[in-house]
Amino acid sequence: MRITRRKHLLVASVACFFLLLVTALRAFDPGFVSSIRLLGFDGYQRFWPREQGEFPVRIVDIDERSLAVHGQWPWRRDMLAKLTEALADMGAAAIAYDVIFAEPDRLSPHRYVPDLDLGGDITAASLAGKLPDTDKVFAAAIAEAPVVLGYAVLPDASGGKPPVKAGVSYAGSDPVASVPAFASTLNSLTVLEAPAAGSGGVSLSSRDTAGIVRRIPMVFTDGKTLFPSLVMEALRVAQGASGFIVRSSDASGEIDVGTAGVTDIKVGAIPFPTTAQGEFWVYFNEDRADRYVSVADVLDPARRAETVALIEGHVVFVGTSSVGLYDIRATPLGDLVPGVSVHAQAAEQILAGTFLSRPDWADGTEVIVTFVLGLIVIALVLSLGSIWAAAIGGVIAFGLYAGAIHLFRTEGLLLDPVYPTAVNLFVVYAAATALLYFLTEREKRFVRAAFGQYLAPEMVKRLETAPDSLKLGGEMRDMTILFMDVRGFTPISEQLTPTDLVAFLNALLSPLSDEIQNRDGTIASISATASWPSGMPPWMSRPTPHRLAGRRWRWSASPSA
Repeated sequence: MRITRRKHLLVASVACFFLLLVTALRAFDPGFVSSIRLLGFDGYQRFWPREQGEFPVRIVDIDERSLAVHGQWPWRRDMLAKLTEALADMGAAAIAYDVIFAEPDRLSPHRYVPDLDLGGDITAASLAGKLPDTDKVFAAAIAEAPVVLGYAVLPDASGGKPPVKAGVSYAGSDPVASVPAFASTLNSLTVLEAPAAGSGGVSLSSRDTAGIVRRIPMVFTDGKTLFPSLVMEALRVAQGASGFIVRSSDASGEIDVGTAGVTDIKVGAIPFPTTAQGEFWVYFNEDRADRYVSVADVLDPARRAETVALIEGHVVFVGTSSVGLYDIRATPLGDLVPGVSVHAQAAEQILAGTFLSRPDWADGTEVIVTFVLGLIVIALVLSLGSIWAAAIGGVIAFGLYAGAIHLFRTEGLLLDPVYPTAVNLFVVYAAATALLYFLTEREKRFVRAAFGQYLAPEMVKRLETAPDSLKLGGEMRDMTILFMDVRGFTPISEQLTPTDLVAFLNALLSPLSDEIQNRDGTIASISATASWPSGMPPWMSRPTPHRLAGRRWRWSASPSA
């Protein structure tokens, strides 16, 4: 039937429009689309977090107990000098401070004594000259220990640039072009930075959304030079290495120079993969207590033997878990952890060799899968109907999810099945099904209106479900036609009252109409006309309707001449 062909063409056209829209959104990848993908990646980690294990990484925590014992933060720098010396004496392989000492110690005695009114012969200035400068005390401790200090990226040019502590080499094209450049950085004091063994960035990725930490930059650049992260510097200093190697995707000549991105970095003897922008996907596990050592325990002589076993030979990150110091981050596991835990877990992950990666072919593959799956859904809806399309589409979606999960668990690959399946099926399938339902209901209404008065109800239902069976000009069939008349109906009607006449017609015609309808027959027309004796009241000449066998019958009576 021409109307059905038009219907299918219209449904296909509208569904293809939505499919092209969905595919274009995935190709251009606006913020809300990438958010859907990242939430899917969070689900991977939430269901299958990184396995626990023993790795030479510890967090020396400025926790609530440490603040209760040693006073509120910030501590005097000579206190930090004692902490640094204690960690070095315990055999820490590297001491990385997730703290930026950007200003002089305002608690240093030589700074606030000149403001005091001492009286007598002792002047404040002369006394201040004899008091220690705690920044210099801390710097002296840093010079004798494998210390890495941090710097943070600034959005404007109000800061400076990090000091260069490590050599950088690269394989392939210059990675500076693919790493986002910073305007300036907030650094620790020069007096502290100069003797430090390393300097690393503590800033997190600006690409992560909703405050959830998923990636951390491993290299930073000012547009000319590469600078390492805190994690990289801690691992470099712990190994005694002099630099790191950055490898670009064209290192083996696969693509043209200038279009490459970072693929992996090697620090000392340890390689690890990164994104094209030099960021590292962090694979989290639960923030367990045995990863932490309180500063109060490190500085407690009574617990030295116990603490040495936890610190010796370990990469130590110094940070805070105190809520009041506002360094709390959200992870894909749904946990709130100290910011220093992010760096520690990244270091653990690198040492364990358990990596997550987003292959460079992932985006193109997901765009193709989105488009092909949408075409399959449209074809299924038009050929098999919405129910079978939903069932088969669900099986395909299940297969895509199972494949993506398998690759995540076995290869650490981050592939997105959510957008190609959930979004695609919802939008394309919903559009095709809704329009098909609307057009089908309109066809049924047309059939009921056109044939409901002439065909048996069963025949009308058949035409509603199969409107293609209607053919212009009709078709040739063997038919049986029954014509019925009531002989002597006029004399009979003259002898009966109207009520009796209706009962007579019902008794005669109801069994006949029931049998005709049971055999899918059609009752073309039934009418009865009665002539009444003269003098009958005027109301009896009006047509009086009544129902017979589910149909509306009409008979009329008029006075006889």
